[in-house]
Amino acid sequence: MAKIKKAELTEVQELTKAGQELISSIGTLDYQKHMLYTKLDENTQKLETLKNKLQEKYGDVNINVSDGTYTKIEKDVEDKKD
Repeated sequence: MAKIKKAELTEVQELTKAGQELISSIGTLDYQKHMLYTKLDENTQKLETLKNKLQEKYGDVNINVSDGTYTKIEKDVEDKKD
């Protein structure tokens, strides 16, 4: 049976192994990405819940997230006369 040279076989084996490791790494990264998106979604939901609670307590306000101060949001009410 004919064979390729030992050096060629070694190179094929090394490149095949490297490719398999890269595919495995991609799978791991894809799973981690999915988990991060899940955590981001959970965080967004918690933030929305908190915003709703704060709106009930303080009304429509803009909150400075650095120092906690807030300003009321003035609603533009214009009487449109035709």
